[in-house]
Amino acid sequence: MDVKKQRKILISLIIVVLILLGIFLTLFFLRNNSEKTVVTHKAATNISKKNDKIADLTIKQAAGLAIVYAHLRYEDDQSWSEIYQAANNGELEVDRYLKYQFDNYTVTPQNNQALYIVNKEAYLIFTNQQTPMQGKIILGNDQQKLETTNVHMIYKYVKKQGKLAVAKAISQKMHLETQMATQQESQSKQNS
Repeated sequence: MDVKKQRKILISLIIVVLILLGIFLTLFFLRNNSEKTVVTHKAATNISKKNDKIADLTIKQAAGLAIVYAHLRYEDDQSWSEIYQAANNGELEVDRYLKYQFDNYTVTPQNNQALYIVNKEAYLIFTNQQTPMQGKIILGNDQQKLETTNVHMIYKYVKKQGKLAVAKAISQKMHLETQMATQQESQSKQNS
């Protein structure tokens, strides 16, 4: 056989292989696309909850995140700086109140919101205490409201700053009282 004939046969074989490969890939693609998966709304919700790291946060864990967030976001705020240092030392007390009177500022949450006073220096208000990730958190110090945000934003900010481990440690060390107290009861406990 001469070289020209061999070259024609080789080129023909390559073309045939490419055509067969194209047909195979087309059939494979069409077969995989025709097998549709039906996902119910409940299944989709369960999948998204498993992928969402903050879906099942407790109020204590959300408070730990909020404390780290407030410290990072308001680094010049003396109240939140002191709270952050106390939290790292395991000296954090978070009490729930119906309302709270600072020296010149009264904090009163609306309707079903939960007010938590942090070391008598600042406050957190959770709009949804049972499932914090579905509500908002209102942050303030002993003089004013600082911000209203949600747990997703707080989580993203703390994660971006590389402080998720700190937030977890703080939430594990913190004493968070979920029983409602009145300010007079709390102050009389301190005086005893």
